[in-house]
Amino acid sequence: MLHKFHVMAKDTDITIPVINEAQESLGSMLSYYKLLQKQRNAFSNHLEALEAKEGKNFIEKKLKKEIKNIQNQEKDMILEMKKLILSDAKLAKSFECIISFKGVGDISAIVLLHLFISYPKANRQEITALSGLDIRETSSGTSVHRRSRISKRGNSLYKRYSLYACTVNRM
Repeated sequence: MLHKFHVMAKDTDITIPVINEAQESLGSMLSYYKLLQKQRNAFSNHLEALEAKEGKNFIEKKLKKEIKNIQNQEKDMILEMKKLILSDAKLAKSFECIISFKGVGDISAIVLLHLFISYPKANRQEITALSGLDIRETSSGTSVHRRSRISKRGNSLYKRYSLYACTVNRM
């Protein structure tokens, strides 16, 4: 099968993908930011459970200190991502255009910019689907009368950690 593909394919059909270093770096930074958010959320949940027991103890102090530390790391990561974006003139211009929309903050703009540079040839419908914000309609069976819902497809990096909240708040 590979031999047949090799024989049928023209040299112009075969291209080597170009790795965009800014996109790769931004993606790894966003993944780390997502990890920090998960850790902060876990510590906050644990702290809330301890506070419900109405006991001031050593663990609560440690958790509050860890939460504060993680919040500082999140702020630092946002600054690093913005520094990376602003170091490239094309990315900086795109970032400024995205952030100019009302309601779009730094994180949402960074996530959207990463989405756009990851899929440069995607159209509006494809971007909506990739971000997991496309509508899923039920059109057959006994559940025809259900409301339309946002699909659960799409990259969680785009959907859950920045774009979904902005979309829900706008509805």
